[in-house]
Amino acid sequence: MTKRISFIAILCSAMLALAACNTADQQETTTPTTVETNAGSNTGKEEQVTEKDNTITYTSNNTEKTEETTTLTSDEQQYAIQAIKGFSLTAEEPGKDLLYLNEDESISMRIEYMSSNDTTFQDLVKNTEDMMSVINENVQYTEFDIQSQVKNHSNISNVAAYKVDLADRVVISVVFEKENQLVRLTIFDKPSVDLADAMIQMGLTITSN
Repeated sequence: MTKRISFIAILCSAMLALAACNTADQQETTTPTTVETNAGSNTGKEEQVTEKDNTITYTSNNTEKTEETTTLTSDEQQYAIQAIKGFSLTAEEPGKDLLYLNEDESISMRIEYMSSNDTTFQDLVKNTEDMMSVINENVQYTEFDIQSQVKNHSNISNVAAYKVDLADRVVISVVFEKENQLVRLTIFDKPSVDLADAMIQMGLTITSN
C-alpha cells in the first residue's frame, strides 16, 4: 500500500504542476487518436453497491475470462460503473475516485468524470499527454490501441489512450467522450497481475448516475 500511495503521490504532484501551466498549453494543437463508433487508499468514503447486473469479458495473462459485474455508484461524481468481484470503489479526493483490487491496492484505476461543458475532449487529451510524459523522464509514453474494447460501446464518440511501460509497473491513461460527459481513467497495473484490460472494460461501462 505504501508503494501505491508513493507512486500515485508522484503522479499527483506532476498533475498539479501541469495544472499551473495549463492556460498557456491550451493554445497548442493536438491530434489525438480518435475513434468514432456506431454499433488508492481505502480510507475514503466507500461508494454505494447495488444488485448484480451484466458481465464483462476481458483478457488476463493470455486467458479470456467472463465475469459477472456489480453496479457501483459514485455519489461524489454522479456516475455508475460495472465492477467485477474483488474490486472496490472509493472517493480518493474531490473530482477523483479510485477503483482498486482488494487483495492488492496497487492495482487500481483513478476515475475522473466531468461534463463536456467544463472542458473539451481535445484539452483533456492534451493534459493527459503532458501527464503521461512526466511519469518517468527516461520512459516515453506510447499511444495505446483500445479500439477492440470500444467497438461494443456505441455511445462512445471519441477516445484516446496512452501507455507507459516501467520495469515492474504499467500505467495506462484512457480519455473518452460519452453522452456529453468526459471520462479519464488512469490505470496502475503490474505485468504479473495483468488486469489492465479488465479495468479498461469496467471503465468503459461508466454512465451518468
